[in-house]
Order: sequence, then C-alpha cells, then structure tokens
Amino acid sequence: MNTVSIIVPIYNAQKYIDVCLDSILKQTYQDFELILVDDGSQDASGRICDLYEKKDERITVYHRDNHGVSASRNFGLAHARGKYVLFIDADDSIEPNMLKGCIELADENKADLVICSFRYYMRDDNNRMVENSLASDFCGSAREVFDQWFITLVEKEILNPPWNKLIKKELLDKRLIQFHEEFSICEDMTFSTLLLSASKTTVLTGNMYYNYFISKSGTLVFKFHDNYFEAVTHFYDTAYSYCKKFRRNSKQMKIIDTLYVNLTIMFIKQICTKSPWDKRSRYKKIIEIGKKEKFLKAVKSANLTRKRKLVCYLLKNRKVNMIFMLFKIKDWKDRIIKSYCIGGGDIRER
Repeated sequence: MNTVSIIVPIYNAQKYIDVCLDSILKQTYQDFELILVDDGSQDASGRICDLYEKKDERITVYHRDNHGVSASRNFGLAHARGKYVLFIDADDSIEPNMLKGCIELADENKADLVICSFRYYMRDDNNRMVENSLASDFCGSAREVFDQWFITLVEKEILNPPWNKLIKKELLDKRLIQFHEEFSICEDMTFSTLLLSASKTTVLTGNMYYNYFISKSGTLVFKFHDNYFEAVTHFYDTAYSYCKKFRRNSKQMKIIDTLYVNLTIMFIKQICTKSPWDKRSRYKKIIEIGKKEKFLKAVKSANLTRKRKLVCYLLKNRKVNMIFMLFKIKDWKDRIIKSYCIGGGDIRER
C-alpha cells in the first residue's frame, strides 16, 4: 500500500497539466499513487495524462463523462488505497517537499489532518504572487483548533480549499466524508469544515507547500451559479453545526454569520449584473432571499460594511429596484475604472 493517494480531477487543463504533474513526480517523497480523473475533457488533457501513465507505474488514469469536480474527487477517493489522501487541482502545483513535510507532521503527531499554507499566483497580473501563510505552526485537539485558530483559518481562507490538506483516509471512511455533488460552488468549504469537525488531532503549518494559480474567470466573482444561495446556505448549516459543538463560540459564530451574509450579497450582486435570468426571475429570487429567517438572523450578528448594511436594509424591506440600481451603478463605475487602469489588485471579493 502506498503511503499517499494523490487525486487530481482534470477538465480541459492542457495548458497547465504538465506543470502540475511534473511538480508531483519531482517530490522528495516518492511513495505515492497518483490518480488522474479526466472528467470528460474536450482538449488534449486526457491524451497528456495517458502519456504520463505510460511512463510511471504509480499513475492511474480514469476517463469519464463530465460529472463535475466534486464527482471526480469522490471517484478518486473510491479508488484510493493510501494511508493518506491529498487533492491537487490540475492548474496548480506543489513544492518539492510538500509530501515529505506533511507526512512527517502527520506521523510525528498522529494527526488526522495536516493543513498547510499556500501562495496565490495571479495569472491575469503576470503571475503576481501573494503569500498566504499562518504565523506559526500548531498541533492540537479539535477544541484547541476551534478556540485558537478557527477564525484565522476562515479569515485567511486557509480553511476553504481541500487541496492544502493531507487527510488520513481512515477519517474519511469512518465519518463518510465526501464532496456534495449537487453543488458546484462552496462544496470545498463544506468538505473542509466537515474535516475540521471530525479530526481529533489537527496540525497547522506556516510552510507554503501549495501554489494556487487564480484567474478572473475561475473566481466566485466572475461565475454565475443558479443554486449559489442554496450551496452557500448548505455550507452555513455545516459550519453552524460545527460551531455549536463547542461552548464559548460567539466569536466563531459571528465570523460564520459574516461570511454567509457577504457571500449572499455577492450572489445578489451577480443576479443584478451577470444573471442570464429574465427580470421577473431575478426579482423573485432576490425577494425569496430577503424572506429567509436564517439569513435575516445572520444579518443581525454579522460584522458588515456600511454598503452591505444598506443592501441588507433594502433586501429586508423588499426595495429590489433600489438594489438593482445600487449594483448596476457600481458595475458601470467598475467597468469605466477598469477600462482606464492598467494592472490590478487582488480580484477576490472581500
């Protein structure tokens, strides 16, 4: 049995897959199996994977019809035989010592979960790099992680992705933890929250072992998902249940409430500016969100900017026309600024 099962879901990644796979094969720790799940790619990704499979017996390629990244990850999990599991996205890369460093931390501390820091690379800004690192290393129980680190993990977005985590396979099997295949958004955050909730011993490290390449077309800000609000609410329910496991959770609950409201407002902005729906459907969805008691309760606790407080006030009072005007004007201003500016800053929604 290999020590680590590395699972890479792949869809139309021919431009980047070589860099990703080479970074895995160049690891200083070599006892791993590499599971490549080609999710119905329409480009040369599948053929590239087949070439790699012929060169290295540790690689297994599966070609499937397109089912989405969550289904691909679950498929990989079903075929994983390692003691640990590591997910990697096909357009990213890892540092040469990632496996060695994470496995040593897991074995030394008998940990169920190791969470590492990472670097952002902005493809639309000449691969500008942003370091996203925890200030120190830490090993502790579920209670200790919740008390001392949960807020930092959420605020720095280190909790969110599945790919900066070495996971004990036994934990996934015993707790039946998988990716929710119904949603194509926020499923990573839900999965990671379930991991944190189930892990008895978790190690956090400031070592930036993962390189996350991000482009505008691949961010929450630039994609529209019909069931976005349902997906965000599913994550919120999962995170809420996790926080409720512990006493003295008011600060953690506040950060989850704030995240839930901010993500929902981002979706409302998308409805106003990017949705393919007709006007009636847009209005209906916004009014529906404004009636949700769970959302309105979160608004009362959330730490919001003045602009977002205004959106919530308009939403609660069903001033949908004013919400449209607010976001349409801002979108118009952003387009003008973008047309006159060269370069850019952090494209993630705050």
